[in-house]
Amino acid sequence: MSKKILITTLIIIAVLGTLFFVFFLNPQQEEDGALGIFNFFPFGKATISTSSRETSETGLLDKTSDGLAALPVPVLRKVSDTAVAGATLLETASSTDILYIERGTGHIYNTSIDSLVQKKISNTTIPKIYETLWIDSEPALIIRFLKEDNETIESFYAKLLTQQEKETDLSNLEGTFLSTNITEITVSPDSKKIFSITETAMGGVGKVSNPDGTEEEAFFLPVKEWLISWPQTNIITLTTKPSSQAEGYLYFLNTTTGGLTKILGGIFGLTTLANEDGQKILYSESKNKKINLFLFDRKTNKIIDISLPTLPEKCVWSQKDKVSLYCAVPYSIQNGDYPDSWYQGTVSFNDSLWKINTDTGETEMLYDFNKENEKIDMIKPLLNKQNSFLIFTNKKDLSLWSLRLNSN
Repeated sequence: MSKKILITTLIIIAVLGTLFFVFFLNPQQEEDGALGIFNFFPFGKATISTSSRETSETGLLDKTSDGLAALPVPVLRKVSDTAVAGATLLETASSTDILYIERGTGHIYNTSIDSLVQKKISNTTIPKIYETLWIDSEPALIIRFLKEDNETIESFYAKLLTQQEKETDLSNLEGTFLSTNITEITVSPDSKKIFSITETAMGGVGKVSNPDGTEEEAFFLPVKEWLISWPQTNIITLTTKPSSQAEGYLYFLNTTTGGLTKILGGIFGLTTLANEDGQKILYSESKNKKINLFLFDRKTNKIIDISLPTLPEKCVWSQKDKVSLYCAVPYSIQNGDYPDSWYQGTVSFNDSLWKINTDTGETEMLYDFNKENEKIDMIKPLLNKQNSFLIFTNKKDLSLWSLRLNSN
């Protein structure tokens, strides 16, 4: 036998052996059908998308199995391994559910705080979402993403419409597009209105409207770039985009009169978080390459130094009272330009969770994430009404987590 024939024969045997393994012996192929061939050849990865089985980047996950239903829910729980673009808590008299949307696919999932079982409730695919705001009163949501040109910002208002077919319990997302290039958007406390900002050559235009964009009322803003929130029915907070190299300002916009009132100003690296009645303002200042945290009490006109250095973006006010704060506090903060370097991702924190009583100044560590060997850089914390449960996103990988607290 010539050398050329021998090599050809060996190649044929190798190919046949590989195909035999893929189609007959590969246990993954037996379970996932066509997945075997896609996993073997480098043409991308196929997925299965049904209400009971999911294929994720980490493998096949059965999120609705009886085995998961029987397992206890840990105090600290990683709700989603994949990156999320937003989450909310839906509370009723008998239960509390977590709803979240995957950043990469736009698929929406539901799980209870008392169960590890997760259920997909919508498989409408919207890729590359970077922000989602939930309209809890409907339920509905505003999904924000970039168009294919990577420049145009789209904001899509969508309701969850349940399918009537008996073979599926999935919902579709149907709705309308809001104005393009909305730079910031927030939802009113009762979820009945939204406030959005678009830029113009002369400054910014803020609009109060229904969540679907109808019945707009416009307000001219002298600055284009703001961070916004809506803590009280007729008060919207506007904080100038922060930088350690620029003085920041906080204004209150009265949605009834249209008046702007300056609350804070001349503070480098200013970021803020107002409580629900707007009387207490948590804010941070960048000074000497460090983060300093303060509380401004509008009733007494006093500024209180909070001994725990962190950013307001890592905090949430209690819904149970108006004086308690829950904050993720870094174990250590290296000298730097804040919040710039943290926003840009060049600096990451490892946090513990603290409770702050803004009336007495008392502080208490509630949870040490290090004891679970977890590195958490907390953002978007959200408390339930009884202060017994917290969900948050880990900025390191945008995974979603939950934490059970002692109610007090």
